[in-house]
Amino acid sequence: MQVKTELETVGPQEASRYLAMNLHNRPLRKRAVDKYAKEMREGRWQLTHQGAAISKSNVLLDGQHKLAAVVQSGIAVSMFITRGLPDSTFSVIDAGTRRTAGDTLQTAGYSNYTHLAAALRILYVAEMMPDHKMWQGSATVVPNDLILELAEKHPEAEEWVTVGARVSKALRTPTAIMCGSILFLAQYGSSEWVHEFANGLANGENLTGGSPILLCRNWLIRRRELPSARRGAEYDQRSTAGIIVKSWNKWVAGETIARIRFAVNESFPTPARVL
Repeated sequence: MQVKTELETVGPQEASRYLAMNLHNRPLRKRAVDKYAKEMREGRWQLTHQGAAISKSNVLLDGQHKLAAVVQSGIAVSMFITRGLPDSTFSVIDAGTRRTAGDTLQTAGYSNYTHLAAALRILYVAEMMPDHKMWQGSATVVPNDLILELAEKHPEAEEWVTVGARVSKALRTPTAIMCGSILFLAQYGSSEWVHEFANGLANGENLTGGSPILLCRNWLIRRRELPSARRGAEYDQRSTAGIIVKSWNKWVAGETIARIRFAVNESFPTPARVL
């Protein structure tokens, strides 16, 4: 049988028929199916060369997660179906490295693409699911195509990632959450205000007792000195961003404070607007 690839419209009925040929595939990963189904329901599913593959003995070799997502979503999508492959092909399918969001931004010509991708993810989570626990887990994974859309929507992001990376380097704190937090603040504050806040975090100069920036800076420094287990449990991404935003709000309001904290069950704060 000759190998042949055709573009088909695959709906739930066709997907179910192909899935019935699934004899040797690995167990379905629910998270992957949920992710694909969500993209299909939201109209963000894109046609690529990777569809489904069927062997010459009519065994499904590849595409089970996409096909299961079609069934789950109830949405028909365009998909390339390849038929006639040797059964031995299964052992080498999906053996490569998955493309990251940073890879996507690099291909699109963005600089500092790894930090930019991480910062845009933080921005999206802060805006769309601020109260999700710790900002971790499959629910907070942002698809590569959406990261690219965010980069196009926020051309200022590269500047703020550079600022955030400088603060992160000065304090020796995780780069992703610092870049993302600074980018998030930049959606609410003028460039002058955000730069002044970031500079205060980075160098600590001219900060007097009770300064919200100083307390935030000290909190971040304490974080890096904790054992790794405690850093993960007590200083997760959401808590760290929450401290940064609360400090910003107090600083913008001109308040002095004696302490700063962020509880796990606390609602995530909205940054104060300032022009």
